[in-house]
Amino acid sequence: MSYIKKMRIRKFCGLVELQRGVILITTFALLNKLSGFFGMFTIFYGGDTISIISFFYSMVVSMAFAYFLYFGVLREDPRILYFYSLFYWMDLIVNIIFTFTFEVMWYLVMDHAPLRPKKERDNDNTISPQGTSSLPAWKVESTIANLILASVTIVHIYFGFVVHAYARFIEKHHHSTSRTSSFTFLKQEVDNNPLITSRYTSVEDDIESQI
Repeated sequence: MSYIKKMRIRKFCGLVELQRGVILITTFALLNKLSGFFGMFTIFYGGDTISIISFFYSMVVSMAFAYFLYFGVLREDPRILYFYSLFYWMDLIVNIIFTFTFEVMWYLVMDHAPLRPKKERDNDNTISPQGTSSLPAWKVESTIANLILASVTIVHIYFGFVVHAYARFIEKHHHSTSRTSSFTFLKQEVDNNPLITSRYTSVEDDIESQI
């Protein structure tokens, strides 16, 4: 965690300001979660338990992203941005778990032989008792899919660092602004209060008289 705090990301992809970058990241994440709305058909057409859980999770998380976008990113609320940074990392971990589960089910558990024409299934002797996962075509597809998923995960990890950097930046800016405004307020109170000013002046006169 200390390593993450030491990281300094000043611009999104080295080109765009952090706030705009976080707006883009949150918008993409929101659209991605809203696309899970089409998963509602799994409820009516006998989807498995994991698909149904993924659907409801996407709906809840999409509302959370909309909340963090409006009240945290656009309004630059340091407290909400802090929770948003933690929430983004949590959502990333959950997505990795869901993706890994779906991949295992698709390539290792599900038998794809019924999806092929009957003549091909009858003439093809390369299908193992484990299904079609041992076919060369499926091995190539699984390799390409793994590379794509790994690349997307790395990009999302970078997005998480950007959101964290922006939350830290707003937090520091908020603290520095609060200190400056407090100091300015106290200075104005001292200047506008004649009692405090007279006491300060009398103390200065006593010091000068002793010298």
